[in-house]
Amino acid sequence: MRSLTKKLIKVILPELNMSVAPNWKRRLTTTNRLIKSWKLSGANLMLYPVKLAGTIKIQVIDGGQK
Repeated sequence: MRSLTKKLIKVILPELNMSVAPNWKRRLTTTNRLIKSWKLSGANLMLYPVKLAGTIKIQVIDGGQK
């Protein structure tokens, strides 16, 4: 029985204002796509988004394939 694998994805966000909003959304979409592809690969994932100053960290706990 293997232990849980922890992965950390960092999505760097610029200051949230109108001029950078499209860029921010694009980065978030890319992250969502990555998460979806992981789910499709059969991994059992639990996501814990944590918003920090200028950074969104998503901690991915991989429970392994079932």
